[in-house]
Amino acid sequence: VWGGLIDTTPDALPVIERAPEIDGLIIAAGFSGHGFCLGPVTGEIIRDLASEGQTAHPIAPFPRARFAALAETDRQATMLHG
Repeated sequence: VWGGLIDTTPDALPVIERAPEIDGLIIAAGFSGHGFCLGPVTGEIIRDLASEGQTAHPIAPFPRARFAALAETDRQATMLHG
């Protein structure tokens, strides 16, 4: 039995990026309960971004900016019951 919160994004894909507005902040969140499976590669991406400023992994599809076009009415809270 498990109980807890699962962070998710509107498209159920994670956010992985350097935050340009805060120097040194790297965001890796919103894995919709799949963070454990993706932990090793996410750790490698974070390491690359922190030490090299870039990564060979394709993270272009995962910025926060992809949600900027969503209208407020398109944003819905997801309630999971188990």
